Amino acid sequence: APFWGSAVAVETTGGILHQTGLCGDRRIIESSNVRMEVFPTPSNGGTVTIAIESDERFEGMLAVYTARGDLVLRRPVTIEQGRTQIALTLAETGTYRVVLIGSKGITSRTSFVIVR
Repeated sequence: APFWGSAVAVETTGGILHQTGLCGDRRIIESSNVRMEVFPTPSNGGTVTIAIESDERFEGMLAVYTARGDLVLRRPVTIEQGRTQIALTLAETGTYRVVLIGSKGITSRTSFVIVR
């Protein structure tokens, strides 16, 4: 069956996508609650701690981006139920965005600053 299901018809007219027969929503709603903070921010030593609190254990991917959107770091992580702390050292000053994407669709984002 196609991604949308067998009852859905997909047509394009003039570059516009039209879907008929689409019923409901394919989003997954998670009951998990994930909170993430980074400290200290600003950091004057280049090392920060990422603290993640979760209602459940899950596998995920941690990614750090510059303010321009360049990927600086990407690594798999295991987040335990309760509090997980991850130390991170970055050499360059700047504003960064850390994104946590979990295996069950759990996502959390926050920003931090490195100064010298």
